[in-house]
Formats: sequence, structure tokens, C-alpha cells
Amino acid sequence: MALYRSLRREVDKILKEAEESRVKDICGQVSNHLFTSGSGPAFKAIKELSGKHRQQPPSCVLSEDGKPLDGPNALRRVAGYFEGLLTVDHPTTVVDWTGQVPIAPDPPINIEPPTLAEVKVALSQMKTGRAVGVWHSCRTAFGRG
Repeated sequence: MALYRSLRREVDKILKEAEESRVKDICGQVSNHLFTSGSGPAFKAIKELSGKHRQQPPSCVLSEDGKPLDGPNALRRVAGYFEGLLTVDHPTTVVDWTGQVPIAPDPPINIEPPTLAEVKVALSQMKTGRAVGVWHSCRTAFGRG
């Protein structure tokens, strides 16, 4: 446990020093660019310093042995990865469907306009004054049921 605490203190110290170094670098950028004609880098540095818009470190593509790749080698590695995803081997075994119950098809959809009786039933089920449906129409617009 003591070893963990000492290592943790050391890691915290290193992280704190790295953060202080980062802040000093950003403050240097701000002071170099703030009162010049091109103050854009200063404002970008201030945004980064605020912590809200901190840049993400660039990700890299790793080779099979774990070494970072760049340029065309990285593109070839990514292309090979996606080609491997797209090549699908057909299953070697066939599923035996004998004795299985087929799934019932969807019931047919009635495309005829509703009858007067269906409209009356629907209106009686609606709450008075409440907007329903896609058009947000209320029961009073259709008449009292």
C-alpha cells in the first residue's frame, strides 16, 4: 500500500508539472500574439486555456505489432481492416427448419376512409379539450360526441 501511495504521489507530481508547463506555453503564445495585428492565435490559446475547448490528441493507426503508422502505410492498414470486415464467409452449416412454425405475416392494413361509426367511437375515446394526433386537433373541432 505504501508503494502505491508513493507512486501515486509521483504520478500526481509529474501530471501537475506537465499541466503547469502546458499553461506556461499557452500563456507565452497569448503574450506573443495578443497585441499584434494577427491576434487570432492568442484567442485560440485563451479558449484552450479555459478548458472548454481543449484539443483532443491526434489518434494514430497502429500496425499489427503495435507500432504507430503514418501516411500511406496507415491508409493501407485501415483499408485492409475494412476489407476484412466486408468479406463475409458463408456459414458452413445449414440450419434445419423442419418442424418450425412460420412467423405470422402482418395483418392487412385497411386503406379505406373510416366509417361514421368508427369516427364516433374514436371521438368518444378522446378526452375533451386535449390535442391528439399528428394535426393536434381536439375533440371540439370535430363536434361533440
